[in-house]
Amino acid sequence: MTGPAPRWVRVVAALAGSAYLVQGVWAVAHPRSFADLVATFPPYNAHYLHDNGAFAAGVGVCVLTALVWADALGAALAGAAAASVLHLVNHITDAHLGGSPSDLVGLGAMAALTTAALIAAALTRRARGRGAAPGRTPAPASRSRAG
Repeated sequence: MTGPAPRWVRVVAALAGSAYLVQGVWAVAHPRSFADLVATFPPYNAHYLHDNGAFAAGVGVCVLTALVWADALGAALAGAAAASVLHLVNHITDAHLGGSPSDLVGLGAMAALTTAALIAAALTRRARGRGAAPGRTPAPASRSRAG
């Protein structure tokens, strides 16, 4: 989509992004409550609910970031970094529930790489002067031709 999105599209995005973020934080912070009220199918598994919450929160962060940062890759990386960091934290805090210590290597690498890429994307846009107007697509650079 070029240019600003219609207002109703931005409203739907804000509502959906907020719903995913709230659901994700709820599933991570209070998996039993989430399971009792939303995920009412057995068997209960706190770790899988934590992981579900991490990825739902990542979707929410992605959609909400896209509303304020006119860079699709940056918004996608924000969501991926949020999900990856939360997923890593889940495996650390849920170590007593199972899994393998070697899982932390891959999960830690994914969290570090997506976060580093997000920071690089933000710094690159800022250095190019395209981060000053959140939510707006930057105008293409004009090129003059010497005649």
